[in-house]
Amino acid sequence: MDGTGRRKCEYDNGGDGWYRPSQNCKMRFLGSQYAFCEVCKEALRKAFCNDSNVTKLFFQPYAETFYEGECKDMKEFFILRKGSEEVTGDALGEELTLTYFDKDEKELESYPNERGTYTIKAEFKGNGTFDACTLETTYTVELPNLMDLQIESKVYDGEPAEYTCEVDYDGEYYTEAHYTGSVTYSSSSIDAYDSDEAPTKPGDYEITVTAFDKKTKEPISRKTKAYNITFKQTAIVDNNSLDYPGASVEYNNRTIVITGEGFTADEQDKFEELAQKYVDYIQNTEPFKEMQLYFNFTTVEAESNQSGIGTEAGDTYFKLYYDKSGKIVTNSAGDEAATYLGYNIVTAYYKSTIVIVNDENVKEGASTGRAIYAGTDEDSMAYAARELLNYLTNHSAGYVAGTEEEIAAQRDELLESLGQYWYYEDYAVILSRAYNEKFVENGSPVELDDYFHTYLSGVEVPNSELNYDITYYDSDGNILDGAPSKAGTYRACAELNPPEDGYYMETYDETVRKLTETERIVANGGYDYVYDDATGAYTGWALYFPATEVILNGESHLIPRARGWTTFTIQAGDGSGTGDGSGTEGGNGSGSTGGTTDNNTGSSNTTSGSNAKGAAETGDTAPITLYLILFAGAVIAGGSVVVKRRRR
Repeated sequence: MDGTGRRKCEYDNGGDGWYRPSQNCKMRFLGSQYAFCEVCKEALRKAFCNDSNVTKLFFQPYAETFYEGECKDMKEFFILRKGSEEVTGDALGEELTLTYFDKDEKELESYPNERGTYTIKAEFKGNGTFDACTLETTYTVELPNLMDLQIESKVYDGEPAEYTCEVDYDGEYYTEAHYTGSVTYSSSSIDAYDSDEAPTKPGDYEITVTAFDKKTKEPISRKTKAYNITFKQTAIVDNNSLDYPGASVEYNNRTIVITGEGFTADEQDKFEELAQKYVDYIQNTEPFKEMQLYFNFTTVEAESNQSGIGTEAGDTYFKLYYDKSGKIVTNSAGDEAATYLGYNIVTAYYKSTIVIVNDENVKEGASTGRAIYAGTDEDSMAYAARELLNYLTNHSAGYVAGTEEEIAAQRDELLESLGQYWYYEDYAVILSRAYNEKFVENGSPVELDDYFHTYLSGVEVPNSELNYDITYYDSDGNILDGAPSKAGTYRACAELNPPEDGYYMETYDETVRKLTETERIVANGGYDYVYDDATGAYTGWALYFPATEVILNGESHLIPRARGWTTFTIQAGDGSGTGDGSGTEGGNGSGSTGGTTDNNTGSSNTTSGSNAKGAAETGDTAPITLYLILFAGAVIAGGSVVVKRRRR
């Protein structure tokens, strides 16, 4: 539970493991990283007591703070439990007696009202429901509540969180602050923080501010506040879309995390620039270029105390170093830290973390697949792209596809890994290599119906089974009236839109069929059922999305709404390749319009452009062109006529 009664779970280990509590619940590491939250503690106590016939007495002050001059009898904080029966101490009257003792074990006449730590002995006499029992516990009375302390959590920027403190005190005073907390590198590597200096790195902290009388130097008030500094993460490319059922990290999309080693707080801008170059390089490297719509890239800034690494592990985030040949030497703690950033900070569905090492002396990278370490030059980018492909296609580190057949086979392996099947529905992958085609201006429109291809688990669906709705855009992201004919660079989006009546159901005898004319979908108890008006009975469960039914290798498949993007260029009749549509291509996660990098050799015949810094770029929404917004604006304003050619 997250404290509001909602269960918070995510799928573990990049989609290959078990459900576990999310970051919003402090049960996440079962008390290893965080203590159990009070809500979870109470739920556990109740669960244990429900299966017991023994009376238990609990002292439960929750997050209550007791201040000098504001104390009260503590009966309300005691709870009796036996099986399913429960009652608080203030409802027990004289059946529950409390005796208070000071730190010297001297019995007090009543509850204390001065600063200090005290012991309570609770005695319950027993009644018809609960047995007699006792409990001895302690609690603390703090300095008077004279202080208003405020501090806000923040996202990492290399600077400490600022706080404000006001003290309601007539005399002159001064304050002192102290910080405690933890900096988590992985679930098994947590550094304690305890300093008068404010922390700057991501972590969970508490600030304690004490106010002192300026003349006597005696403390007059104290407050503690919890806050955190979260990792700064930036979605460079985000191809998730609620408009297409399979376009998410749970299904077709793969999230790649990029972080840095040996980048100080002042070098994080340099890291972000290098990360953008990495993304541009990978997205222009086959087969990632063809499938870039199905990859997300997110950066996470990791601060090192020193710039670069060295021949020995230094004061850096991942404790990496390089050997005599310049090869990166990794360690298990660094691997765990890289996994933690991907899995715990970005998403449990992440696939791999690329660690850019800020040192020109690095000549060779290292890879576990889940974590890939590489330098700052283009050879390092080629290494990272190759090892990422190896990991996603289940090849060992260092594998190089050397022949055309091996390259094609690895491309097919990556393609097969993308498409997902979920409860009778196949989330299709739509690809196009129109960017490699040579189209020459001849006065006729260039239509791409035959240049888009749809795959289910790596198997191509014949285009005769499909109807594509294709929308064309110019290089500025403006929707065209139809397929372009003039020279220039363009983009096209091919959609598979199921028919409006394309709703399917699973019947109670576990067969799948289309709804009949008398059947309709009815929500009941949080589930979607199918109700037949003709028979007055429920007939089965509704599938979640309308779908297009296709036959592939003799089997029926249901494809919900899906889309694919491509860039293509029409060369001028004189072969110059320029024209009114030329320019930067916009979205689809790519910052350049042409050229392909061979993932095996690392050679490149193009220079990647750069995307708008700090903007999340998607195949459906680019930082400049904003295709979906333009599309919506065109429909609302009526300023553009959209012609979508439907292939029959």
